[in-house]
Amino acid sequence: MAKHGPGSVTFLARGEFVINNILAISIGQITNAIGKLAETRAENGAEQNAVRNVYDQLQSSLVNLENAQGRIMDADIASETTRLTKHKIMRDAGVSMHLHANRLTNLGLTLMGLE
Repeated sequence: MAKHGPGSVTFLARGEFVINNILAISIGQITNAIGKLAETRAENGAEQNAVRNVYDQLQSSLVNLENAQGRIMDADIASETTRLTKHKIMRDAGVSMHLHANRLTNLGLTLMGLE
């Protein structure tokens, strides 16, 4: 779907055009083409900047999530260590009480002359 415009320029779909004869192009057409190129480059730069900002935000979020995960893991390890220590103390206390009870029983049997 090409149509011919002034100055031997063929306009294509989506605003694109092809120059058929460079000598037939006017200064105004070149100025317009340079203006469109500048606009396109500005839009492209703005889009790149937006993408870069989103990328930086995602990177920051990733670092924050990794740090949070590390803190959660550290908290879990501290909690489990506390629980393990509590159970060891309870076990040691139970063993100690059992040994003490056995000694008292043996002492009582010795005093009674049964041992």
